[in-house]
Amino acid sequence: MTTRKHSIQKRRNKMTDILLRTVAIVHHSALGYGEVRTVDMKLERVSLLDRYQAGAIAEWAHPWCVFMAVLTDDKRMHTAVVNLSAPMVQADLTATLEEEHQRLLAKVKIEIGLEGKGVQVHSFGWIAMPRQQDIEDEKAERLFAAALRTMRRAAA
Repeated sequence: MTTRKHSIQKRRNKMTDILLRTVAIVHHSALGYGEVRTVDMKLERVSLLDRYQAGAIAEWAHPWCVFMAVLTDDKRMHTAVVNLSAPMVQADLTATLEEEHQRLLAKVKIEIGLEGKGVQVHSFGWIAMPRQQDIEDEKAERLFAAALRTMRRAAA
């Protein structure tokens, strides 16, 4: 009997990484409660997932990296990045995201309250990536803008 020189699990993980290399899920408060867009991070535009990508996101656990932002009237973006150490299924991610986002929102409200300049929270959002990856603030702003453009197109 011969031994296998390959692992089906390793092969599946590699294929999933290739499928989801440039995919991110974006939510912005202007979109509405619970509404999200999938964005191609490389092209910086909203994209539709094919059934393989959708299945990979929904059914398999990933080591998510979530970029959270709170935007204020003075055009500042207060950010936090949450790297989940244990892989999670996307459906289980919601509770963790909500908790972390409320923590960031409270921190920002305290900061702007202490500054005493009358600045208010304008909007908030998050970008969830199914892999550990860094994202710059400028790129995050462009991804939020891409998600919001689809909302404006749908309204027109």
